[in-house]
Amino acid sequence: MCSPDTTMDAASGMAGVAAYLERQIERANAVMETDHEFYPEPMEDVQKVLALAVRLYVANYHAGQNISIFPEKSGVSATDVMIACTRMLEAVNVQLFELGMFQTWSNHSNH
Repeated sequence: MCSPDTTMDAASGMAGVAAYLERQIERANAVMETDHEFYPEPMEDVQKVLALAVRLYVANYHAGQNISIFPEKSGVSATDVMIACTRMLEAVNVQLFELGMFQTWSNHSNH
């Protein structure tokens, strides 16, 4: 169990991470509005952010928070999701059929 100080440090640390990510997202959005060929460097940072976001979302999901995966007006298109999901499944060596079976056998697809 975490001590109150550890919990506060973690919360303030997450607030700092969230503020940093928000600034980076705003910067990237501004650049992408004018330059549709935007490729942030280094891509390793994007990978780290995506991995962290996935892990945080799933941890909150398991904690009972049933929130939308994206905020309103996120600008994420169906094509964006299909590309990202395909690459994520490939990264963890999961076939689309296996995802379908997981959704059938679990209650994770109804949230």
